[in-house]
Amino acid sequence: PVPVPAAAATPAAGTQPPVVQATVVEVIPAAQPAEPARPPPPQERVPEAPSTFPKLDSMSVDELERLQATGIVMDDFLLDLPQAKALTSKLRELRERNCSLAADVLGSEEEYDRASKRLDEGRAA
Repeated sequence: PVPVPAAAATPAAGTQPPVVQATVVEVIPAAQPAEPARPPPPQERVPEAPSTFPKLDSMSVDELERLQATGIVMDDFLLDLPQAKALTSKLRELRERNCSLAADVLGSEEEYDRASKRLDEGRAA
């Protein structure tokens, strides 16, 4: 670029202003709209561990030893607790809801494919 003196910067009446060539320094793309932030998924609170296990008090020493020695028996004992039953029930509900949503999506897939095909045909015409 050639510097233009201040006096020459304003053209005389009836004359064309001088043409100055600009050099592109940087191209900044248009701002893309920000994708709205999704809220975090809800977090399920882990229930507090019971301070006592009354059912253990009623067990014999042999039953307690078997419970301690056998993982499957311990799992059954823990899954029988009310807190574990509540979480198991919630998990079952969520899985059933997820299965229902998946079936809805699969049911709509054929309709989506037909609409997509019609759109492609319309664009080609």
